[in-house]
Amino acid sequence: MPFIFLLTLTLSSITFANNSAFVHEALKNILSYHEENPGEYFKKIKPYFTETAFNQYQTNFEKTNLPLIQQLKLAMSGQIIDLTQNEETHFSGNISLSFQGVNVNLSQKLTTSITLSDKDSQQARITDITFQKSNEPEIKIKNYEEKVMCLKRKGLTADK
Repeated sequence: MPFIFLLTLTLSSITFANNSAFVHEALKNILSYHEENPGEYFKKIKPYFTETAFNQYQTNFEKTNLPLIQQLKLAMSGQIIDLTQNEETHFSGNISLSFQGVNVNLSQKLTTSITLSDKDSQQARITDITFQKSNEPEIKIKNYEEKVMCLKRKGLTADK
């Protein structure tokens, strides 16, 4: 009986570690967009998601980040600040997201929450991922026109 308990604990800890490694790898790729066309980016990250979660992420990304990335020719990169595994299939933490371009740099701290598919499934997949602002973005802009465009997206004017 103790052997079965130890085996169960060992398998559970392996799954725990595998899920953690999977989430770190997924976030690294999800938060990285460098001069790709959107199709290549989405093809690269799709294997990390369930179909429903991927469609939701793609729709949100195309509405929020993609227009800014394409108009200002930005690269996106992210860094995990901290990530906690709350349960076997749920993670939460903080990330730093940056957009870099020739004339503009934006950085934002975000909290993230990630839920993976049930442990009974063959391969872990993200079923839900959320990002919430932790603070106002820091924007460094060299070009006035780009500054106006960024401020307009935030609902401000260039005078403010």
